[in-house]
Amino acid sequence: MHIIQNKLRVVLLTLCLLTFIGVSSQTIYEFEKRLVDLFEAIKTSDSDSVRLKYNDSVKVTLENTLKLQDSFSYPFDSLQYLGKITSDDGKLRIYTWNVVTDSGLVFNGFLQKLSGEVVILQQPKVAYKPTTKEAVYSTSWYGALYYSAVAYKYKKQTVYMLAGWGQTNEFTQYKVLDVLSFDEFGNVRFGMPILFDEEKQALQRAVFEYDAHVVMHLDYERQRKRFVFDHLSPMKYFEDETVTLGPDMSVDSYVRKSKGWFLKEDLRMRNR
Repeated sequence: MHIIQNKLRVVLLTLCLLTFIGVSSQTIYEFEKRLVDLFEAIKTSDSDSVRLKYNDSVKVTLENTLKLQDSFSYPFDSLQYLGKITSDDGKLRIYTWNVVTDSGLVFNGFLQKLSGEVVILQQPKVAYKPTTKEAVYSTSWYGALYYSAVAYKYKKQTVYMLAGWGQTNEFTQYKVLDVLSFDEFGNVRFGMPILFDEEKQALQRAVFEYDAHVVMHLDYERQRKRFVFDHLSPMKYFEDETVTLGPDMSVDSYVRKSKGWFLKEDLRMRNR
């Protein structure tokens, strides 16, 4: 019996080793070509079940790719459907993408540290719009496409101010200004009460919901250390008394201070 058990262990270890060698022997370029094909398959598929199956393959393949040496600096230029941003301190990279389904958008994401650690962002079955009051962790991520990551020192800890976009219904979309941090165990947290509204009340993040057919700007001005964004006002009124918002030509900002980011309304900017 012991001999058989030992032989089984040897076989299992050999299989694991061969699997590892097979993965590690592939180059980043080969993985990238595979990802191009998978994203194209998602785009051309005619059913949600097939799209999501290919999307699962994208997640597995991308995770294996990001674990390879030198992947942090690899451009992935041919992956046009994959969002890729690097924080301004060069220590964090964020990858996000979405998949269109009949029931809405499915968001996906990975965080990659310069040290090599990779964290997958897990979204519930249904995407949701985040609130300004609750912290969110990587296992219950709301889903967004991030396009800016600004490093910020807060109480001797480096956190990242993220600007991103999301959508959960056909009538509205949203921009989010969120705070990404890591605890002492490396756990990922979205949200931190360092954004202050006009009444100086602390928010975990700022969320701007607006009409699905308009464009809202939310950008970082490095020289002035502030995020500037379009002020939103009522735009469309519906019979059920719901209202959607849109830019009204005025501009607000969250300005960086030692204790956090403070809202300043109506900047009256002449040039954007």
